[in-house]
Amino acid sequence: MNRSKTELRVAVKTKDMAMRMLRDRFRSVIGELTVLLAADDARWRWFGLQVPAQLSTPRPVPAAQVEKLAAGDWLVTWQRGTHATRYRVQLQRPGETTFENLATVHGFEITLPPMDLPPDSVLQIIAANEAGEASPCLVVLSG
Repeated sequence: MNRSKTELRVAVKTKDMAMRMLRDRFRSVIGELTVLLAADDARWRWFGLQVPAQLSTPRPVPAAQVEKLAAGDWLVTWQRGTHATRYRVQLQRPGETTFENLATVHGFEITLPPMDLPPDSVLQIIAANEAGEASPCLVVLSG
């Protein structure tokens, strides 16, 4: 049993060292490509990499929370959407079919002024950048 545990530990350490060496070698290849290829050169894809000059469409906000503050304000916070540079916060009241734009922010929270929101109002946070917008993250409010 002890011999098997020792062999396993040695194998894991060997794997970890090999992964570290591979990561370092790949980083040096990326460094060389930065010197050799233009930022908009399609050959970046030959190496399984994104073309640096092309923006990636942002990913959706994974989660958001809404909290009603003592003064009647609403604090809306959310997690970062990968590649997002801004976030649009929109509101849909019950019975309406469209969303109303409340704000566009560059951070991960906004304090909304006191509003009389009926139960089942929906806030959506949309991650966006110059390449486009992600699917919205929906939060149902309990007024």
